[in-house]
Parts: sequence; C-alpha cells; structure tokens
Amino acid sequence: VVSIGDGIDAPSGSIIGKNVTITSVGGMTINQDVNATGAGADDDVTLRVTGADNQLTQASGTIKSASGNVRFAADRMNLDAGNSTVQALNGMVYLHSNDPSEDVSIDLGANASRLSLTPDMLDNIDAKGVQIGHDFPGANGTLAINTSLGVMDINRTGQADFTSTLVNDTILVDAVGAGGPIAFDAGSTDVSVIGREFTLQGGNGSGDGVLFTTDGELTIDLTGAMSLTGGGGNDASARIHSDGNQTITAASVTLGGGAGSNAFALLDTDANQDLTTTGNTLTLTGGDGFGAKAELLSAGAQHIDVSGAVNLSGGAGSGAIARIIVSGSTAGDDVDQSQTIIADSLNMQAGSGVDADALIRHDGSVTGNNADQSQSVQLTGAAVLTGGANATAAGIAAIVQNASATGDNTTQTQTLTGTNLTIDGGADTFAESALFTNSVVA
Repeated sequence: VVSIGDGIDAPSGSIIGKNVTITSVGGMTINQDVNATGAGADDDVTLRVTGADNQLTQASGTIKSASGNVRFAADRMNLDAGNSTVQALNGMVYLHSNDPSEDVSIDLGANASRLSLTPDMLDNIDAKGVQIGHDFPGANGTLAINTSLGVMDINRTGQADFTSTLVNDTILVDAVGAGGPIAFDAGSTDVSVIGREFTLQGGNGSGDGVLFTTDGELTIDLTGAMSLTGGGGNDASARIHSDGNQTITAASVTLGGGAGSNAFALLDTDANQDLTTTGNTLTLTGGDGFGAKAELLSAGAQHIDVSGAVNLSGGAGSGAIARIIVSGSTAGDDVDQSQTIIADSLNMQAGSGVDADALIRHDGSVTGNNADQSQSVQLTGAAVLTGGANATAAGIAAIVQNASATGDNTTQTQTLTGTNLTIDGGADTFAESALFTNSVVA
C-alpha cells in the first residue's frame, strides 16, 4: 500500500498489506493499525515525511511488521506512548530524521527545533532492536542523549538478542548541556555506536556524571575521535562500561580526568577489550581533582593497536593517575588474560599531584591451568618513562607485570620492544620510573 500527498491524516480503521509504505511531503498523522503481514525479512512498514520540519505522529493504534522492520523517517516525530504501540518482533525499528543534517536528541520533553524523542516514545516499542539517528551517507547532524535511559526504555520485551544502535555524525552525552547527570543503561542488550565522533562529558555540578553502560557487548565504530572527559563538579565522571566484550575503533581516543574530586574518565569492561585507533593517538591524562584518573581497564584480555603514539600523563590532582590495566579474577583452564599494546611510540609522564602515576599494569588473577597472562608492549619507535614532580610523594611512571595464577603452565612474560628506551626518575627526590615484574604462580 503506497499513499503520497501533501499531508496525510489517516482515519480510524486498518491498513494491511504484504508490506506497507506511506509517504507524505506534509505532516502525517496515523490513527489506526498499520500491519505488514508478509513473511519476508524486507516486508517492512515504512512511514516517511519528506518535507522539511514536518511531523510524523502516531496518535493511536499498532504499527506492526510480522517478519520485517518498522521504519520511521521525519524531521519531527511524536509516538503517543499512551495510545499506540510499535512492533517488529523479528526485525528492527528505525527512528531516523529525513534530513541527514538534522540534529536528533533524546529528551524528557519534546523539542520543536529538532527530531526529539522521549523515553516514553522508546518505551512504546517492541522489537529485536532499535536504531536511532541517521544512517545516510554524509550525515552531519548530532545525536544528543540529554536524559537518562533505562533498559525498559530501550528493550521493553527483554529479548536476549536485542541490539540498540546509535547512528549519527556526532554522538554526544554531555552533562553540561543537559544540566544534570545522565545514565544510558541498556541492561542485558548489545549496543552499537556508529558515526564520526563520540563524546562523553561530565558536568560542573556535584554528581553530574555521565554513564554509558550495558550488561551485553558494546561495539563502537567511528571514523573520527572518541573522548571521555570528567567535569568540574565532584563525582562528575565520564564512564563507558560493558559486562560483555568491548570493541572500539576510532581515529583517536582521549580520556581526561576533570577538575572535580573523583571526576574520572574510565573505559572498562568485565570481559575482553579490543581498541584500535586508525589515524592518531591514544591519550590518557589525569585531571586536577582528587582521584580524577584516566583509565583503560579490562578484566579479561586487552589488545590495543594504535597507529600513532600512546601518551599517559598523570594529573595535578592527588591520585590523578593515567593507567592502562588488566585487573580481574577468573577461573578456568586455557584462560586468555594477556595484555598487548602496539604503537609507534610510548610516552609516560607521571603528574605533579601526589601519587599521580602513569602506569601500564597487569594485575590479573587466574585460577586454572594454561593461563596466558603475558604483557607485551611493541613499538616501532621509542619509549620514554618519566617520574613525577611532587616533593612529598611523586608519582611513578612504570610498566608493571604483577599477575598471579594458581595452576600449571602459566605464561607471565613481560616484553617491551622498540628503538630506544629512556627511563628518567623525574624532578623530585622520590620520583621514580621503572620496568617491574612481580608475577606469582602458586
């Protein structure tokens, strides 16, 4: 069924077909059931408003595809959560702006200046997955998450194989712009972030942190930069976490602690982590606040492949460390808990704060046989390790192998390869830099 016009106000009743497409230049209001009954994966329901700034409204009824997807495309959208539902139990629901330059946001209230979705609208969806934003080539808008989202907002049916996908030129989670803390919690679902840039920014108020988390797997695929930055407020942290495997590809990755106490930047997983930069550096910088660390952490194997330099700098705050670490306990035979860092060069500078270390560490623990807990730093250029500049308790710059295991045939080697190695104790009496191995097999 195809309907085309300057504006559509569909009356009550039902629209049924193998697949259904409704297109309008002007606004569109749906007041009835729309049902694609075909058995094919491409037997979709597509509702599209092509006119600039015009709205697509689902006022009532159920929009459903039995086997395919449900696709909404409009510069403005209102899905009435109280009177309507959207179902694609064997497919995806796509919520896209028609204009690839249009900004998209998820807010508590609708915003008339962009495609604005609310948690209530998302809670209205039953599907195997939801994709929000743009997937047009050359899209140059911003997808901003301005309010907290829980698993019930994202995956109401609780399907185990559900995937949430955020797609845009820039994906932004900014507590400064939102004026308060933001948590994106996808529960047990897998999450994909696709675009050019992905930015998490802690806020300036106390507790104004940003958290992007899933109990499933997380994939971040960017052509540009990714950054996590703690804010000016106390506990205004920026954190990305997954319980499952975490795979990150970006041109560059930057983690920076903030000015507030415990305004840390943390990228961590309870499983394995693979991070690749395709065009530039990996930079971790501690902040000015107490405990404002910048940290890359994996409980399982961690593989980091950087096309440029790896830079770790402790901050001015006490305990404002910059650290890449494997730290977690696991049981079983043939466990891979290795850490590998491949880069052009490595620069590690402890900070001016008390114990503001710059560290690469392996603190993992395995109970079982044949564990691989090796740590390898492979450089095509030089490594420079420099201690801190604090007269009371200067930070250290060190590469530390401190793994422990209970079992037979455990590998706990530590390897650093490169053209040159410079180890400088730093400017103050207690400053240190070192290569250190203290692994234990019981």
